Amino acid sequence: MSAYPRPFQVPASIDATRVSRRLYVGSVPPMGPHLQEYRAMGRAWKRGSVDQDYPGLLVYCAPLDDDPTKLGQPSESELWLANDVAAQVAALILRGRRALFTCMQGRNRSAFVAALTLHRLTGRSGNDCAERVRSIRSEATGTTVLINPWFCQTLAGLREKKSAPALAMRDLVMKGVRSNA
Repeated sequence: MSAYPRPFQVPASIDATRVSRRLYVGSVPPMGPHLQEYRAMGRAWKRGSVDQDYPGLLVYCAPLDDDPTKLGQPSESELWLANDVAAQVAALILRGRRALFTCMQGRNRSAFVAALTLHRLTGRSGNDCAERVRSIRSEATGTTVLINPWFCQTLAGLREKKSAPALAMRDLVMKGVRSNA
C-alpha cells in the first residue's frame, strides 16, 4: 500500500471538467438514489445528500434563468444568489472540499458560476476567469462554452483584486489543474 493517497477521480459516469484545483463544471449527473432526491428540490441552490452518490464531491445545480426568449437575462436576485453561492463554494474549496457546478449541458449557467468562484478564489478579473473556464471546458466537450451575453457582461465587470489572500491563492488554484487535487 502506498504512503500517498490516491488522487481524486471524478466518477466516469459524470460529465465533468476540472477547471481549477477542486472545481469542476459539468452537465446534469446521472441519477443515483440521492441525486434524484436532490433534483426533485427544483430550481434551488441545494446540494441535497449527493455526497452519498459521489463521495468527496459536492454537486450544485445552477438554476439561473438562461431562457433564450428573454435573451438569457437572469434577474438581479438570481445574480446576487449566484455570487453568494460562488463565495460559499470558494470558502469550501479553501477548506479542502471539491465542488461540481452543473446545469443541463454544462455550457453556460454552470460555467458562469464556476468563473465567479474562480474570481473569488484567485482575484483574477472576470474576463480572465471566464476565458479559463471557456477554454478548458470547450476543449473537453468540443462545444462553445460561456456564450450567454449577460453572463459574459457580468463577468467583464469583475476587476482584478490585488488583496494579499487573493494573490496568495492565485498560483495554488490556477496551477491546480495540472496537479491531482
